[in-house]
Amino acid sequence: MTTTICYCFGVSKEEIEKRIADGESIDQIRGSTGMGWGCGGCNTLTEPLWGEKATEESRERILDLLARQA
Repeated sequence: MTTTICYCFGVSKEEIEKRIADGESIDQIRGSTGMGWGCGGCNTLTEPLWGEKATEESRERILDLLARQA
């Protein structure tokens, strides 16, 4: 199952996590995919999950919300 994070540009949670594991920053991913530059709604997910100030608590909270929507 794929979890879409950015509907404007079709960027999935799985793609973001793979690219982060490969050494890309969230800003690099934004730049190459356009994520966050459409409606901007995905920023409310990307920042607490992978942003500079993300915490374990914020990650757990957002991942729990995403799991409930699946």
